Amino acid sequence: MIQKKVTDFFALEGNYPDLDGEGAAARLSAAIRCKTINYFDHSRTDYTEFDKLHAHIKASFPNIMRVGTFERIGHHAVLITIPGSDASLRPCLYMSHQDVVPEEDPKGWKYPPYSGAIEEGKIWGRGAVDCKCMVFGSMVAANELINEGFVPEQDIYFCYGDDEENSGGSAIAEAKYLSETLGVKPVLVIDEGGGMVSKEPFKKFLVKNAGVIGVQEKGFADFKFIARSKGGHSSAPPKNTPFVRLAKFILYNEKHNIFDVKVLPILKELFKDLSKAVKPALRPLVKNAYHILPLALKVLPDSLSSQVKAFLSTTMVFTMAEGSHASNNIPDAAWVLANLRFSPQEGHDKCMKKLEKVAKKYDIEIEVLNTRDASPCTDTKSEGYKFTVDMINKTYGDTVLAPYLIAGGTDCRYMQDICSTALRFTPFLVSPEELGACHGYNERIGVDSLAQGVDFYRNVLANFK
Repeated sequence: MIQKKVTDFFALEGNYPDLDGEGAAARLSAAIRCKTINYFDHSRTDYTEFDKLHAHIKASFPNIMRVGTFERIGHHAVLITIPGSDASLRPCLYMSHQDVVPEEDPKGWKYPPYSGAIEEGKIWGRGAVDCKCMVFGSMVAANELINEGFVPEQDIYFCYGDDEENSGGSAIAEAKYLSETLGVKPVLVIDEGGGMVSKEPFKKFLVKNAGVIGVQEKGFADFKFIARSKGGHSSAPPKNTPFVRLAKFILYNEKHNIFDVKVLPILKELFKDLSKAVKPALRPLVKNAYHILPLALKVLPDSLSSQVKAFLSTTMVFTMAEGSHASNNIPDAAWVLANLRFSPQEGHDKCMKKLEKVAKKYDIEIEVLNTRDASPCTDTKSEGYKFTVDMINKTYGDTVLAPYLIAGGTDCRYMQDICSTALRFTPFLVSPEELGACHGYNERIGVDSLAQGVDFYRNVLANFK
């Protein structure tokens, strides 16, 4: 087979054969049938399901396996390498994750959660959107290109973690292996996050498709707040028992936002860029919307204000609690656990001082279970960011792209120690309902959306240099 250079693909742009959408859908369907749930309690995780998925990847993409390598990193993380023609060039890294969250009640699903059913023009099942579509979208694209004789100039790496839903320990191992064992520092990393909205359902407001690219992640922490007492029998209860003090502490934090509220530069850039997607009459309003966001927190409904707050401030939510194991016993210690997402302008140290002040008022101790500050922010003027924007436009037509701050977490953050241009972008058009189903019932992705995502990966793989 004659090997083609990257430049040959520029000349052939627009002449690629039609993508095999049905073939991509069939591969994703089979992947969904691999029940790759990674529980917080790893003793519950069935790693044979990950083995099945690995076997499926190897069997589905013979061209990749022929020219590249397949390695298991850590427990069941996967690193696939496609060698380039010039070893002196810094490689590109494309990420996703294999693991999924549990399905909850299977009776709530239209099609069984691990059936991978292809019905109504969609692939159904847990992991369809989060995030096996990215694993198989990128693999289908690479396999097709190699079959056509494509050889990249720089090495290409695909990292697929096995525990992203549990804070991504495998991604730490992958980053360490790449940097310390292989000596690799990628020039560009693309992982999940962000996404696009078609202008079609919003023609009253939008004149162009719009999308966001994640360039920074908020910090993360789990804090345990502990109230202690002498304990005792419930028949003669004293005042201010552990649960009472914890309740007062929780109520105080519910009523008072003790964390700073601030409009970050990235938020200003977000609205400035997104204003280009709306009708001309609305552009000044959208462009300057960040000015009113702090005020909006006070007047918006809770469902909306919580979303706005996530962009403006550190957030804290109480998620777990424990005390006595008997109904007639006052515990000698009770605790509640809170999950915090640190704003970039206010990390662990500042938040801890504020929480300690409130906790002291109610005689409560703080135990830090885990913590990390916000990730570095990728420069939107970098060549990698500009390239990604170009490839999105190449795939989906004229699209307005804007940077944004991710309130959640991805594996991508662990790669920012070895790569300055780390981006979060999921290249599939999904409806708001489909996006909302990611961790809920009836997760699914359109066959056409999957095929178009494959086209995105074809573009980034073939055109980067």
